[in-house]
Amino acid sequence: MDSICWFWYSGPTSIAKGPEHRLDGMEETSLDTFVESHSEDDTHSATTVESATPTARWANDGQHCQKCDSPTQRLWNDDGTFVCSQCKSW
Repeated sequence: MDSICWFWYSGPTSIAKGPEHRLDGMEETSLDTFVESHSEDDTHSATTVESATPTARWANDGQHCQKCDSPTQRLWNDDGTFVCSQCKSW
């Protein structure tokens, strides 16, 4: 069975032509206005990015705290050692 979908538009019926006819009052602006200009001889230096340090680990099957050896699903990084929330120095 074919469906028919109807749309009603109740906005202005004239099509705006040029910036002086915009319905929202905004001026037309080229995207080039927002881009920094670079000359051909610009050199891009590589930025060294440090790896992110994980703050926690999660395991559904459980892990053990590296300080008290208690089983837990979530371990928190405490100066490079992954510990349970009870052993973490907050």
